[in-house]
Amino acid sequence: MKMTCSGEAAVPRVSVFLPVRNGGALLDRALASLKAQTLEDWECVAVDDGSEDDTWARLQAWAAADRRFRLARIPHGGIVAALHAALAASSPTPYIARLDADDECHPDRLARQTAFLEARPEVGLVGCRVRFGGDPLLAHGFKRHVDWLNSLLTPEAIFLARFRDSPLAHPSTLFRRSLVVAHGWYADGPFPEDYELWLRWLDSGARMAKTPETLLTWNDPPDRLTRTHDNYAEEAFTRVRTRYLARWLLRRYALPQAGAAGRVPVTVWGAGRVSRRRALPLERFRMLYGGAPAGAGSEPRGQGQTAFFPPHVGGARVAVHPGSNQEGQSVRITAWIDIDPRKIGNRVAGRPVCGREALPPPGAGIILVFLSAWGAGEEAAAWLLARGYREGKDFLLCS
Repeated sequence: MKMTCSGEAAVPRVSVFLPVRNGGALLDRALASLKAQTLEDWECVAVDDGSEDDTWARLQAWAAADRRFRLARIPHGGIVAALHAALAASSPTPYIARLDADDECHPDRLARQTAFLEARPEVGLVGCRVRFGGDPLLAHGFKRHVDWLNSLLTPEAIFLARFRDSPLAHPSTLFRRSLVVAHGWYADGPFPEDYELWLRWLDSGARMAKTPETLLTWNDPPDRLTRTHDNYAEEAFTRVRTRYLARWLLRRYALPQAGAAGRVPVTVWGAGRVSRRRALPLERFRMLYGGAPAGAGSEPRGQGQTAFFPPHVGGARVAVHPGSNQEGQSVRITAWIDIDPRKIGNRVAGRPVCGREALPPPGAGIILVFLSAWGAGEEAAAWLLARGYREGKDFLLCS
């Protein structure tokens, strides 16, 4: 740990937050990868989330040998509680990095990621390419997800992909502490905490990128939280994704002059059951002018700003700010697009199923591509781009 000329401990450049529960023997590998960093000016705030094995003893041994490891211990409360404890216990470093107890950093990870942000002041968060640390045959779906993540490097690519899946490997990220001050920290709820944070920061204008180097091994043990907890089930991803997609649609396309009954027309490419299940909840959201909603799933906003909320969150009614109109503008799906001749001509959920010839021309509306088959979204995007449609303006790939 560096010291100032007055003998006080200097503030490191990076705080690495490592929440752990029952990390056992895997923990040593992760901590050793931190100790091997070529950038030595860091602290690791490791939070024991109520472990029942020897995790705490292992952490104490590492902290006794290296003062850069700082420890906190909390009753079991989950990863969000542990990350809040890490933030409270950390030094006021300019950068915060994430690491999980079952993953490993490349020796140059912190050096390359801090150098990236220092060279790119417009970028608030940087990830990296990751190496898949599981069995590609037994976990081929996860391996395919890693390959997709590694294809998203630029702020533009990450922004356009945000409504398909989480575009970042959580333990690969390093970001400016100023993002936390400006846009908040991890929220606790029935959703993946990292994906919600990325969507919230992107929604607020933060830019995210990745280094082209592979700087983390992302391991995939069978008891990994993303495999076992309901917060990472498909329904949980869909719930948080739908909320922010509705926010984006209404902010971009709703018209104040349309009044409370206004509707944002949307064409959905994909008439199958999965596509409908993911797209139809968009119609539950409302946009209000002149006030702010209160209640679960909403955030306070100033007078005169726009507020977005679903009329029901988790089965509970969301209270509406006095003076606001609960019948605010909303999304309206006008048609389903499909290439299957057996579906074309039918009506599903009260909307017609049409062929691609019924798509609005470029500049005349927004098309959401909800195709679940692997590669189908890319094929639809290629078809649209070849005909003059612009991704992010005329169409968006969703999931």
